[in-house]
Amino acid sequence: ANSVQNPFDETVTYRNKRGPHHGSVLNVAEAHDGNGNGVIIHAELAQNTTSDNELERKFIEQLPEDGPAIELQTDGGYGSSELEGLEKSKNVNRKSTSLTGKKANPVFADFDIDEGGKEVISCPKGHAPLDRKYNENTGTITAAMPDNCCASCPYQDRCKAKVNNKKSRSTVRVKTETVKRAKHAKKLGTKEYKKAANDRNASEGIMSVLRRKYDIDHIPVFGLERATTWIWCSLLSFNAVKYQRYQQWLEKQQRAA
Repeated sequence: ANSVQNPFDETVTYRNKRGPHHGSVLNVAEAHDGNGNGVIIHAELAQNTTSDNELERKFIEQLPEDGPAIELQTDGGYGSSELEGLEKSKNVNRKSTSLTGKKANPVFADFDIDEGGKEVISCPKGHAPLDRKYNENTGTITAAMPDNCCASCPYQDRCKAKVNNKKSRSTVRVKTETVKRAKHAKKLGTKEYKKAANDRNASEGIMSVLRRKYDIDHIPVFGLERATTWIWCSLLSFNAVKYQRYQQWLEKQQRAA
């Protein structure tokens, strides 16, 4: 990935993701009103090896502190627990409308953990642990459950609680990230997140239009700075067309009223 792919442009990188790709990666943010009307407000051109989380970080960092509330709709590749503090300080509510990787275990969505993610408050059956220990290295909470309650629990085979009949006590290990992931997966089935997914899917079409109509895959300049200027010329043209269609939409709404 760090080898020189083009002697005229040292910023060009190579990545094999669903096929080989040479060049750069473009991240675009669109502000929309939920009625199909929107404009591109941010674009970040970076090396092809830049992660989605890093691209999201750059977008959030340029927002003002304690600014107006923003709902950010992304796919499962964006966002992480590392960015939660930054999102909160910028008044950003991120809705990742899908999850990547292994399917979440739904039983962990009903574990109640504290805001810091270091203590289990209660299990899915409502039992509070007698003792809790948090491992900073693995992000795992070890909770000692009372009166061997896990022995007769219907969730015991799914949360993998260890039953100790001699001490009349059970132990369950819970990863903070696993709980957060399961809670997020549970939200995906709600009407709120389904609507956000529809809105985000509409925005996905932007890249298709930019490729087909504005030919952004073929940039006749070298270097990220020059390529960024070229890209923004295409984006401004895209926004001009969107604004024209928005004005036509307003006229239709006025005639209908």
